[in-house]
Amino acid sequence: MFSHPQIIHFPIALLSFAVLTELISYFWQKDFFRKMTLVLLIAGVIAAFFAVQSGEQVVEGLKDISSIKLLLAQHEDAGEKVLKIFGLVLLLKLTLLYLKKEILSLKIMITLLMLAGVFKIYQAGHFGGILVYEKGVGVEQLFKNHKTPK
Repeated sequence: MFSHPQIIHFPIALLSFAVLTELISYFWQKDFFRKMTLVLLIAGVIAAFFAVQSGEQVVEGLKDISSIKLLLAQHEDAGEKVLKIFGLVLLLKLTLLYLKKEILSLKIMITLLMLAGVFKIYQAGHFGGILVYEKGVGVEQLFKNHKTPK
């Protein structure tokens, strides 16, 4: 099975680019960027689902460590919210596609939700970075198989 650090970069990239293509679709080649946004959202939400699942597997072994409990909860919460926000965005985009209508107020609401989702991506990454780079979560695996030169 793939590990959380291997998977997590896919939803970050895919969903961030989905927001970018959504913003571009307001001004330039609307149809192309609308379709591109939808493809990126589908792939990004699927990747986010697997990232959350792999993260939950990692959390099981770390919940009892009191020094990281709060950070872990914040990271987990932000990651789950990313999945929920972009899942909702995907449903709304598919609804617009099904209705074959361009409802400006709904499009603006979708864009605002996507921007909120990017903020949650940032938060999840921030807390995850602290867990790894300041608290050393997951780093011990690197040192188990690595021999330092004498």
